[in-house]
Amino acid sequence: MSLRSGEIVDGIGKRYASYSIARPMPKIRSKTSIDWSKNQFDASIDINYIHGYQDESTQTAFLGAYLGYADYIEAMTSIDAHVSWCGDSLIGPKTPLRLSFGIKNLLNREPPLVIVDGAFDYYSHDPRGRLYLMRVQTSSGTEASCR
Repeated sequence: MSLRSGEIVDGIGKRYASYSIARPMPKIRSKTSIDWSKNQFDASIDINYIHGYQDESTQTAFLGAYLGYADYIEAMTSIDAHVSWCGDSLIGPKTPLRLSFGIKNLLNREPPLVIVDGAFDYYSHDPRGRLYLMRVQTSSGTEASCR
């Protein structure tokens, strides 16, 4: 990308806090899913990968004294798991009920260290750790079904 000054900035695979024109862009960001389904049950496992990237931002002595210095943001892999059941609801067979349960970041991985307030890159990583999800869905009408 080219700035007004004529300077060319290669942002892919880098984080530049000095330039507010683009977010950090790891070279590789992928999600691979394995899905399984049988009768009323569905399950899936998602593997999320964010490739490591250079931190080209200026690192202050103040934050460096507390967090250390890191010019490379490490890669991160996390795993999500989901399971769901679908069947007739208490209302009747024409109103199917789906119960879903999931876990995001199953292994409770922390985001890699970045020398900023908060110590993580909030554009690329989620600092919340393991999350539990639950959902109840129902539908009605002539087209309502579990599939």
